[in-house]
Amino acid sequence: MEPNSRGLPDITELFDHQFVEKILRLLNSENVKTRCDTVYFVGDVGGTQRMIEGVVARLHDPHPKVRYFAAEALGKLEYGTEAIANSLLALLEDSDADVRPCAALALGDVGWCSEVVINGLLAQLTHEDYEMRFHAIGSLGELGQASEPVINALLLRLDDENADVRAIAAESLEELGYSSDKVITDSLSRLQDDDKSRDQTLKTEPIIHVRINENADLPSL
Repeated sequence: MEPNSRGLPDITELFDHQFVEKILRLLNSENVKTRCDTVYFVGDVGGTQRMIEGVVARLHDPHPKVRYFAAEALGKLEYGTEAIANSLLALLEDSDADVRPCAALALGDVGWCSEVVINGLLAQLTHEDYEMRFHAIGSLGELGQASEPVINALLLRLDDENADVRAIAAESLEELGYSSDKVITDSLSRLQDDDKSRDQTLKTEPIIHVRINENADLPSL
């Protein structure tokens, strides 16, 4: 299969050999901040194939911040291959709590859709971390595969305990062309339940009366 390159412009001619070699050296710097900054730079401006491959290699960096920025950069570039997708899938089990949801988000952005990717994202929909569920659901909507397992899994997330996850589930279902009455009804019902819950909280919380001293000096802003 050909690489997905929805957002990667052809800018090879803008970078001469000397510049590319410098970027590659910086990507392999012993300094963590230098590697982070360089990965971020490539994600922002794009680069040659060798520069992109240098960023991909940073997905396996020993430092979590570099792995985070590498996943984010590839997502911004919207450039995906099977190897990139597999590396991002591995990061779903990363030891760092920030890297994992970033990888889930990037999988949707790079746009490499395969059975392995879909199954990897589906496995995150019951993750204890709501950010993992949120970004995995969003990526499933981005990838556009409206298969029965995907639709059924997203429908279950309409009952998620987290309001943001319920909202992204409804949005992803709509992106996949599944706008049945059930989705609309369930979404409206949950919005109403959230409003009722907030109203009930306001009614039950004690009102604290504060006596204001009109002669007191107000803090300067």
